Amino acid sequence: MNARFVWWLVATIVATSVGCASPRTEILLVVGADLSVPDDIDHVMIRASGADSDGGFVHTYDVTQSQTPLPLTLGLLSAGGHAGPLHVDVTGLKGVTEVVARSASTSFVEGKVLVLHIDLLKACVSVTCTDASETCIAGACSSDTISSLPPYTGL
Repeated sequence: MNARFVWWLVATIVATSVGCASPRTEILLVVGADLSVPDDIDHVMIRASGADSDGGFVHTYDVTQSQTPLPLTLGLLSAGGHAGPLHVDVTGLKGVTEVVARSASTSFVEGKVLVLHIDLLKACVSVTCTDASETCIAGACSSDTISSLPPYTGL
C-alpha cells in the first residue's frame, strides 16, 4: 500500500472516531399509522422547524415504495447541537389530498437522542383542529405540546 494512502486512512479513522465520541442532540421521529397504504394514504409529508433551524425541513415520502414504508423514521438534528424547541407537522396524503394531520411541539435536549412517536390515526381523519397549538389525539383536539420524550435506547 502507498504510505500516503495509509496515513489518509488512519487520519480518517481517527477523525471519524473522535466525531462519534461527542453526544448527539437529536430527536428520532417515528411515524406510524393505522391507515391502509395505499388505499387510505400513499404519501407522508413531514415539516420540522425550530428556533435554531436553517429554514426548517420539509419533505414528502412515497410510503408505497419499499424504501420508505411505515413506520417511517427520520433523525432530526438540532442546528449546532444545542437544546431548543422543535415543532413537527406530519400529514398523511392520498395523492395531493390531505387525509389526516398531526403535530407535536417539543424540545431538543443537548447531548441526548430522544424519540418522538407520531401516529396518523383513522380516528383523526375527519378532525380539524383550528387552534395552531392543538393536534388530534384519539379523535379529539388536544394540546400538541410534549414536555418530555423518552430516550433512544438502541436496538
